[in-house]
Amino acid sequence: MFGTQIYGAFLLASFLLHATPGLDTLFILAQCIKGGSFTGIRAALGISSGVLVHTSVVALGLAAWLANYPQAITVLSFAGFCYLGYLAIKELAISRRKQEASAPSLTEVQDAKRPYVEGLVTNVLNPKVALFFVAFLPAFVVPSQRMSPVPYFFLGTSFACTSFIWALVLIACCRLITKKYPRMRVFTKHKHTVLACVYAGLAVWVLLS
Repeated sequence: MFGTQIYGAFLLASFLLHATPGLDTLFILAQCIKGGSFTGIRAALGISSGVLVHTSVVALGLAAWLANYPQAITVLSFAGFCYLGYLAIKELAISRRKQEASAPSLTEVQDAKRPYVEGLVTNVLNPKVALFFVAFLPAFVVPSQRMSPVPYFFLGTSFACTSFIWALVLIACCRLITKKYPRMRVFTKHKHTVLACVYAGLAVWVLLS
C-alpha cells in the first residue's frame, strides 16, 4: 500500500512510541493544566502538524543532508532551547503580574491559535524528530520504493494521525483524573508557574538530548 510494507507493525510501533513519555506528552499535559482540554487539543494539532513538516523534510531528502551537518542540528536545537526558554520566562512574567494584580488581568485572555503555534514550533525546532524518522521509516518502505517520497508521506501522515489519537486519549485521561481527584486542581491554581517549569525542563531536554 503506497509502497509500504508491514503497515500493521508500523501502526503498533507508532502507538508504542507515542505511549512512551517524552517532550510531546509533557507539552500537551502542560497545556491541559493551563487551559483545559480544548487547549490541549489545539496543542496536539500543532504537534501533529510539526510531524508533517518533518515528514516533508524526510521525503524530500533534506533530513539525510541534515544528518551530515552536525552544526545545523546544533543550531536548530539551540533555537528550540531559546524558544522554550522564552515561553518559560513569559509564563513566569504572567504569574508574577497575576500575583501583583488585585483584579484579573487582560493578559489572561489567550489567543486560541497560541497553543497550536507553540506546539508546531516546538516540534519543528526539534531536529531529532527528523533524524529519528530517517532511521525509523525506511524499515517500513518496500526496498524498490525507498527513493520515492510517496511512502514517506503516507507513513508520516499515519504517524501524525496516531499521534493525535494518542493525544486525545491522554487529554481525556487528564480530564478524568482532574475530575476524580479535586486535589490535582492545585496545579491549575499555579498553572503559569507549573507551565514555566515544564517549558524550562523541555528546553534543557531539547538542548541536551
